[in-house]
Amino acid sequence: MAWSFAIAALGNAVGALTTATIDKLVRKIIGPIIDEFKYDDNTEKKYEIRNLILVIVTLIAGVTFQAGINPPGGLWQDNQKEQVAGTAIFAYRKQAAFYVFLVFNTLAFTTSAFTIFCFTQGFPFSPEIRLAVVSVVVTYACAVSAIIPPESANLAYVLLVALLPIVVLSWIRRRVRGE
Repeated sequence: MAWSFAIAALGNAVGALTTATIDKLVRKIIGPIIDEFKYDDNTEKKYEIRNLILVIVTLIAGVTFQAGINPPGGLWQDNQKEQVAGTAIFAYRKQAAFYVFLVFNTLAFTTSAFTIFCFTQGFPFSPEIRLAVVSVVVTYACAVSAIIPPESANLAYVLLVALLPIVVLSWIRRRVRGE
């Protein structure tokens, strides 16, 4: 009986909390932290920001590369009726979800790789860095093409998504520069 009273009281207390109340509470607790670390154009140096962005996109590239070559659910280890060794189990079990995962993972990977490519312009060993980035992108494309089931025609869509950030960001850069 005491448990049911406690659960009912907790339910009433939670029910009394509105979205506005929760929002105010979160702002009161987290607001000062956000204000402390908020970007300030007057105090931040451009090279520090560039280095921070490079760290972030490098982490994104690493995580998405790993997720792309080793998708959730793993890979089939042997050939059987419908399955082909080395292809993604996820693609056979939930095909639509697999392609949503693959498209967004590829979009994140290529966007971060292109950002690395652009932000390292003028660095020492810039040609070597760019060659390494292009090599990793080609390696990713080969690995993804290997894990997609052979009967699938969706590889073309994934490749289009891979090119999308490069095309869009190049177009934006040209517009900003006025070319």
